[in-house]
Amino acid sequence: LILTYQVRPLLKRLQQTFYGLTLLLAVGGLGWVSAYLMI
Repeated sequence: LILTYQVRPLLKRLQQTFYGLTLLLAVGGLGWVSAYLMI
């Protein structure tokens, strides 16, 4: 029970980090594609 209580916030933080990275990749990819299309 204690282990689960400690792991839960860690998982939440990992999920947030994953979402942040995905968002960064998506935005970066869109910027790269638009820049490529501009040329």
